[in-house]
Amino acid sequence: MPELISERIDGKEYWMTSDAPGHTAHDKSGVDLLPAFDEYLMGYKDRAAVLTVEDAQRIVPGRNGIFLPTIVVGGRVVGTWKRKLKKNSIDIELRPFAHLGDSDERAIEAAKLYSDFVGLPLSSTEIKAES
Repeated sequence: MPELISERIDGKEYWMTSDAPGHTAHDKSGVDLLPAFDEYLMGYKDRAAVLTVEDAQRIVPGRNGIFLPTIVVGGRVVGTWKRKLKKNSIDIELRPFAHLGDSDERAIEAAKLYSDFVGLPLSSTEIKAES
């Protein structure tokens, strides 16, 4: 059974299990495509450890309570994404807030993993960086 450990991020103490994804002992280069309303963001009132205040408005445009699906790189929310389901395939559009740089390939691989999950081949993946 994993034990609890604490980590300080920006002067605040956070508790997690020793085997939690995103912990400093783990690989910080991983890319995940999370669905809208995922508990990664929804489970916390203070999201500063994973999302900047400036980018929060991009995740909940209009502050209407509707969260967009997120791109997470190394534990930080760095963009949004959307899918277009077709009859026999899926298109995925990635919208990072800034260029992903070295994470581009891993983001495309995450899109492929998602297409495998829904059981449709990936017909296109487009990265549209806002910057």
